Amino acid sequence: MPAVIKFYTDEYTKNKDMFATYDAIGNISSILRSENFVYGVDVRLAEVFYKEPDGRQIIAFEFVDERRAMLLKLKGIENG
Repeated sequence: MPAVIKFYTDEYTKNKDMFATYDAIGNISSILRSENFVYGVDVRLAEVFYKEPDGRQIIAFEFVDERRAMLLKLKGIENG
């Protein structure tokens, strides 16, 4: 069963305009690649939405291997 990990857009980009979503997705994807995840094989973009009530944007990635996803979540990823 796939696992979903959610990331806040503003934690993975310095942009504040419409480009921020794309920049954050690219930055997160790059970080995941450095952790040996292959986009389209191990992980994919699941959805992008706004959290209520604070309005922060969330980017959700779906991972094929639930175990690897949990290890990543426990380890955490840092935005260089």
